Amino acid sequence: MKLYSSIFVTTVIVILFSCNSKTKSGEQGVTKKYSSPCGCVLSDEEMITLCPVDALGDSILICKVGTNSVIGSGRPPMNWTEFIKSEYSGGEGILVNCKTGDTLFPGLYNRVISYRNKSLIVDERIPFDVYDKQKSAWVNIDIPVRRNIVYAFKGEIRISKDSFILKPPFQDKKVFAAISYEYEKEEQSTTHYMISNLPGRLLTCAMNGDTVSANRLMNFQNRFSEYFSQNEVTKKILERNQRLYVAYSDYLAKGGNREYIDLSKFVYFKNGIPGKK
Repeated sequence: MKLYSSIFVTTVIVILFSCNSKTKSGEQGVTKKYSSPCGCVLSDEEMITLCPVDALGDSILICKVGTNSVIGSGRPPMNWTEFIKSEYSGGEGILVNCKTGDTLFPGLYNRVISYRNKSLIVDERIPFDVYDKQKSAWVNIDIPVRRNIVYAFKGEIRISKDSFILKPPFQDKKVFAAISYEYEKEEQSTTHYMISNLPGRLLTCAMNGDTVSANRLMNFQNRFSEYFSQNEVTKKILERNQRLYVAYSDYLAKGGNREYIDLSKFVYFKNGIPGKK
């Protein structure tokens, strides 16, 4: 069984919405016409559930309605710009263009945003498996992989190209041996009960330079073809992990540095990094 952890948040957060805005007709749920800035083409409900942004000159404006109270922080209620700038940010909703109502990023990706220098920093995060030797268990955490900057230029919203920012979690040779044992055990299995765990664990080891894990990851579908013919979800996860490994290998080949993420930033590892005393 995998254990899950929240990222960078050590305090329980309660988000309290205070919305007094009305549409021109005075009724909730009626789509508005755009009026600059932050006169969004969204209903009152969407102004709460989504995260609309607008551009004023060279500044991105957060137009989302509501305030946030963080229990135990000692801070008064924060508006959304203050909240996203804080260490408590999260749960803002899907980013949309206030002027058009269009989503800024396609697909249901796990994206975390922060606000800096009048712009939004948008990090796409992907679940990674990390072996915690202290508890002899695999832990699943979300790690930043790609970054976009949402910025304003002369009153228009712009989005930068993806930048590859992945720093994998560190794993040592003992973990390589453990995943090799798991893989070989799965080869002998007829039930394949644990096979869905392997693509993520192989990816982590491969990104730590284990060539055996890398080869097994890239040939995983061929080796277990019968299983994948009946398990489309695991197949998609495997293909995503394979693409990520190829992208990371390409990054290193072009002169990128192999750096490891500081796991102490994660709540689960706050009191100790796996394998270290």
